[in-house]
Amino acid sequence: MKKIVLSLIIFLLPIVSFASTNTYPRTEDDLRINSWITVTEENKDNILNTPSVNEEEKIYDFADLYTDEEEKNLYSAVYDYTQRRNLDLVIVTINDNFESTQEYADDFYDYNNFGYGTDRDGLLFLVDMENRYVYISATGGAMALYPDNECDMITEQVYTYFSNQNYYDGTYQMIKTLDTYYEISYNDSNIDEYKYNTADVNYLYVFIFAIVCTIIGIVILIKRNDLVKVATTSEEYYDKGSKGVHRIKDVVIGHHVTKHAIEHDTGSSSHGGGFSGGGGHISSSGSSHTGGGHKF
Repeated sequence: MKKIVLSLIIFLLPIVSFASTNTYPRTEDDLRINSWITVTEENKDNILNTPSVNEEEKIYDFADLYTDEEEKNLYSAVYDYTQRRNLDLVIVTINDNFESTQEYADDFYDYNNFGYGTDRDGLLFLVDMENRYVYISATGGAMALYPDNECDMITEQVYTYFSNQNYYDGTYQMIKTLDTYYEISYNDSNIDEYKYNTADVNYLYVFIFAIVCTIIGIVILIKRNDLVKVATTSEEYYDKGSKGVHRIKDVVIGHHVTKHAIEHDTGSSSHGGGFSGGGGHISSSGSSHTGGGHKF
């Protein structure tokens, strides 16, 4: 159903206005979240502070970085990516003061109806103008294809566009880079591409070869043992060419212990506040994500 709606939107692109992003109010009585989310005292504020949007728009330019024409082009690139890769892709720009870029990206994805399939497979690319940070959040099946280190590398390749205020080209290049990294990650993880046909293997030959190698190894070990003369008396271990035996006695006359404090880095993370890298993390909704970013 989502793909049908996306196709209709692409058809209507010439008459669709991208001048603003529509949002819908969240209230205590209507949080506008999916049924899989458990509301707690810890995440309720996150939900209320996350904009509720129409998940079909895909481009949410709250910071007003793109022209209408640029948004249309970006939407076409996003649509092409989602159709070929079967992963959702969301572009968000913000210019508000949020403490954590990572948290905002995860929450925006989780508390709106994004993602394909039961695991909500997909990605969100966030341009945080306040913290000067670009960040990728991956969910569901996208996590295996875009682990933390690859999200870091992708943003490292595009952040200079944003440093130079070239926001459209940077976002477009990011989509192309995501596509390239998909090919690399998919080929590395899809081992079925490299499996050989076991029916073509003659196991009799393999068994005979293993037996022959084992016999050869045993024969070599036996021959080596026959060349070793076993000593029967302690005198045979004594080197008669040595000049004597000396007794060495160590005497402890004192000791001194020097202690050094080990310093630990307790500074803030470089990932927009709070993300320390590694193999993924849990968002306020309880969902798993991978992610990474770069300052610009």
